[in-house]
Amino acid sequence: MLEELRRLRLLPPLMGGYSVVVDASHNDVLADLEPESRLAVIVTGSIDDLEWDCVEGQLPSFFGVRPRDPEAKRALTLGLLEKAEEAGARIVVLPELCLDGESVDAVEQWYRERRRSCSVLVCGSVHVDGKDGRRNVCSTFLAGGGRVEHWKYNPVEMRLKADSSTVYREGIRAAPRRITLHLSGDWSFTTLICKDLLEPETVRVLTALQVRMVLVPALSRKTGLFRDKAVALCGDAQAIVLVANQWGTADADPEPAAAILARPLEARPYELRSFPEKGSGLEVFTLAGDSTGFT
Repeated sequence: MLEELRRLRLLPPLMGGYSVVVDASHNDVLADLEPESRLAVIVTGSIDDLEWDCVEGQLPSFFGVRPRDPEAKRALTLGLLEKAEEAGARIVVLPELCLDGESVDAVEQWYRERRRSCSVLVCGSVHVDGKDGRRNVCSTFLAGGGRVEHWKYNPVEMRLKADSSTVYREGIRAAPRRITLHLSGDWSFTTLICKDLLEPETVRVLTALQVRMVLVPALSRKTGLFRDKAVALCGDAQAIVLVANQWGTADADPEPAAAILARPLEARPYELRSFPEKGSGLEVFTLAGDSTGFT
């Protein structure tokens, strides 16, 4: 076990409020990752393609975010996964809340049908109402049959109606604030969901742990803050940060991004990619090189 921890720092006591789990049960998943290995972001549409349930009142909230046409999204996602497979992507990330639960199951079935080039498939996230309360859950499928989960701990607040100034809070349980570090050879990686990355303390914890890769499904009209946090982790922890984002048209940044990749030791501190206006596609990067382009 000590050998597995050679790339990991201990968490200082000043980082209170977080539960940190170290997982060494998938050590071979990324052990053979090389500079030429490919990473991919899949985006199947924008915020405008989603629907949700709202609770009005003194504390407005929303939950149950899902595609308006789940069958069409499922078919599109599986088709883009096939393209990622053809491109030889080792790591694939989908955006937050881009699929419903049935579609997540379909993606896992596709992934398990045969051995895939992809070793880590971050299947966005889905709203789940279960025994632990309402959660926003990210499921990640791993080569060899593994499946790990991350629970979002920083709910988003946003305007959902173009003709209203009402701000709705995501109606999920936020505790515990848990970060899981998965160790694999010389690599360590973790998954977060959207605003989890924006908490200053999250960046401090991951920097203290010297995590090597951070994979983030997101759902945001504004991407500047995500870029800034990705660059901070890239510089302070020497981490690779990959964000897959569903963005919308209202109140968007001048240059909204569906894919954000920050890598250390580059001529530029980060690389920012935007998808065409059609709102869906596949962006493939190499670990240490340039993007291979949008398809």
